[in-house]
Order: sequence, then structure tokens, then C-alpha cells
Amino acid sequence: MVDRPHRLVTAVGGWRGTLLLGVLGCGDGPTTSTLQVLDRDRNARFTTDGQTIVYYRHDERPAGAAGIYRLNVASGDTERLVAVILAGLDLHPATDSIVFSGRASGEVEPALWIMGLDGGGVRRLGGAGGGPGYRWPAFSPDGTHLTWEVRYQDDPGLDTVNTLWMGDWQNGTIANPRVVGPGRRSVWRPDGAALAVERRRPGGTVPLVIVVMDTTGQLLDTLGFGEEPVWRPDGGRVAYFAETEADRGCLGVCFVPAAGGSPVPLSSAFMSLPGSWTRDGAEFTYARSMGTSEIAGNPTLRVDEWRLWVRTLATGADRQLTF
Repeated sequence: MVDRPHRLVTAVGGWRGTLLLGVLGCGDGPTTSTLQVLDRDRNARFTTDGQTIVYYRHDERPAGAAGIYRLNVASGDTERLVAVILAGLDLHPATDSIVFSGRASGEVEPALWIMGLDGGGVRRLGGAGGGPGYRWPAFSPDGTHLTWEVRYQDDPGLDTVNTLWMGDWQNGTIANPRVVGPGRRSVWRPDGAALAVERRRPGGTVPLVIVVMDTTGQLLDTLGFGEEPVWRPDGGRVAYFAETEADRGCLGVCFVPAAGGSPVPLSSAFMSLPGSWTRDGAEFTYARSMGTSEIAGNPTLRVDEWRLWVRTLATGADRQLTF
């Protein structure tokens, strides 16, 4: 594995500093004061040619290596592009530029950033700097729009503070930002006319519910209870993670037909999270829990390790991508 030096980023107003490494808060999981910490690969995205996967490693171990990574699918070689605690990433469908949400040093909430597929040219797009957090960016299929969550306080329990925004993508910048409606993570339908969106249920109860809305915020459908929706390229199915779908026969990563119906499990592994499809819809990446193990030299601390796998839909065969 190649590990680049920590990159510096320059923001509006002359601020200069490093993206945070090793301070939690805008990602997911417990702090390192607990007896169990996460080392999780997730948010996998295929590049346009299908030869590279960009993903995030959420690593809470002492001296861990959290950041955005690039994986060569053929060789298995990995390279860390930037050290950051992350709250979502996506690739532009034409340029493979990486837009991601990360917290800069000295700031409480994450902002949106952009960089090249080689990790170069990191710059801020918007958010934070004392304002609300910007999370979970997602490009439209034609690359002309970007959606993201704006969180007005560090409390994900109510829809009123989890708002989905949309902007026009113009020459590498966000223009005409506007509110779409309540929601968190979003993923665009392949025709660009609608989105699958995570929402909190009334009163902030869990689990999350995944709904389909058009680009004006009009509710079209409800798919199920879960999170991290991913739409198949042909529009035929949405995959998502279900925590409490035993009444419908699916736990873990589930597919649900876009037209409705009962969800279909991807695998028997409950502890797994969806990633992304290849452009032809033949393969699908997901993160799978590898179990917990003791950290060498620290018998009181255990790590919950998750690694990326890919499923070939035609054969049902799985292969491990990250180690």
C-alpha cells in the first residue's frame, strides 16, 4: 500500500490547515475511549472505466490510517489519497473527480471538498467554517447537479435538522443551492428524475425509512426501513442496509425492486453495508464485518474490522477486495 503525505488544503479567506485525522465526530462509531473500535472500509465507488474503486477507511485504532483510498481492481494495490475523517463521498460520472465531506482542523462541522482521482487539487466547495455541516454528497447521473445533507446541529434525530439540498454543478463549483426537502443520504435514480433518500421517522425513531422523491421534494414512494440506498444502473433495483427487516425476510444488504415488493437479501451476512454497482450492473461492492480481534500490544482494546467485497450477480460469487 502506498501512503501519500498528508495534504494541505487552502480555503476561502486564506485559511490553511490539514484535514483532520484521528479526531472523530462527523463519521460513525464510538470514540477510542471505548473497548471496541472500528476499522471499516466503506463508501466504495467504481470509476467510470470500472478499473478503480475509491473508498473510505474509517479507522479508530491508535495510530490508525483513516482516509480516502484508491484501489486498483486488477492488481489489488491500494493508495491513500488524503487523510480525513469522512461523512460521505461520490465520483463525478464524467471526470471521476472526488467530492467528499470532511472536517478541517479547528472546525466543528464537516464541509464539502473536491479533489482529483490522483488526490491532487484539494479545495473547499462550501459549508462549515462555523456554519452547519455538509454531508453525504451525491452527483446526478449526468453530472449536472449535486445533492448533499445540511445538518444544522450535531443531532441527527429530527428531520427538521437533516435537510437535503441540491445545487447546479458548473465548472467544478456549486451554483444555485436550494432546499429539496427533509432527508439525509441520497442517491439519484439512473434517469435523473428522482432520488432515494434516507429519512428519520416522526419523533426521530429508528430505523431510518428510505423514500423516493422527485427533484422538487415531492414524495413518490416508500421502499423500506434501512439506510445507505444504492440504485442499480438500469433503475431496476435499489440496494440498502436493513437493520430490522425480519418481518419481510431480509437483514443486512437487501435489494428491493424499484416497482415495489419484498426485499431480496444479497447475502446471509447481516453485518454488511452496500457500496456501489459497476456501470453494467453485473457486480456490486459491499462492506462485510470480519469480526473483532485484539489489537497487538493492547489487550484491553479490540477492533471491529470491515473489509470490501464484490459480488458477481450472475454467479453469486464473492471475492474480497481489501485486507
